[in-house]
Amino acid sequence: QIIGAAFFKNKFIQAMQSPTFDEDEVKITIMAVDPKAYDRGISSLLFQAFLNANPNLKKVFLHTRKSNVKAISIYKLWGFQVDNAPHKDTNYNLDPNEWIHLRLVIKV
Repeated sequence: QIIGAAFFKNKFIQAMQSPTFDEDEVKITIMAVDPKAYDRGISSLLFQAFLNANPNLKKVFLHTRKSNVKAISIYKLWGFQVDNAPHKDTNYNLDPNEWIHLRLVIKV
């Protein structure tokens, strides 16, 4: 039984749409956990496994709805910070009143 999944995009996937991505920058596009498996640390395990598999990664970013308070609090626990700078992901025209952009800098 699948209880969680995560999908990530990096420069190589986004190159056609957003050539300004840094090669060491990755976007979390989807991270989902079956609601029956909530509060077991599944999303943290998925994220940590991703970081372990990509030791040279320097930056991770994502968008989520401002109303998704639980996810935002988890991202902040992982070290993500709100990033109000214009983002490089030009695939989305997100309403800033509805969406929040978060970034995690792992290495400088």
